[in-house]
Amino acid sequence: MKQKYIALLLCMGMLTGCSQIDKKEGWHCAALLHNVFSDTPYIIDLDHAIDQMKAMETYPLNLTEDYQLTGFFDQDVSLNPENCANPEDVNDLTYETAKYGDNWYFDLDDPENYISNLPADLMPDLIRITYSPKGNITVNEREAIVISFCYQKSKPGISDDGMAFVWYNGPDPTGGVWNWEEQKSEDEFSGKFTADD
Repeated sequence: MKQKYIALLLCMGMLTGCSQIDKKEGWHCAALLHNVFSDTPYIIDLDHAIDQMKAMETYPLNLTEDYQLTGFFDQDVSLNPENCANPEDVNDLTYETAKYGDNWYFDLDDPENYISNLPADLMPDLIRITYSPKGNITVNEREAIVISFCYQKSKPGISDDGMAFVWYNGPDPTGGVWNWEEQKSEDEFSGKFTADD
């Protein structure tokens, strides 16, 4: 698990750290990634999946002041804290008091009501939206939204295979210097990565 997590971080860092896309103002999609957590992934033809989803990177995603996610889906999605799939992690926090490393999850269990432009073979079992108001170890210190199309759900909130759109709001304020030390993952490892990790 740790190696897959590190590989994902490195992949995301390479895709986003050197790109001019980081200089854009407003929300922009910086990466479309294939995340595999199974020896038998659902998506075998990755080129086909990317061809079908590539245009979605240009959709006009926006997050309104009352935390309505607009533009990407066929209907708006509320990212208000009371709708979180992980309320125990939110507790009494608000977006105004959020800090680096806070990730709030929103699950759409009926993807067909939110996406009408995908072929049936790529309709996900679950859509998970991860909102990081102040960033985290994978997206650095900037507001970010990751929209994951999850396939082969093995249990609630867990995907064996998925396609993930990584969206940022505005330029990276850290200049690409990643804040490795302040994030703890679910398996409670933290700190800087070394060659031995």
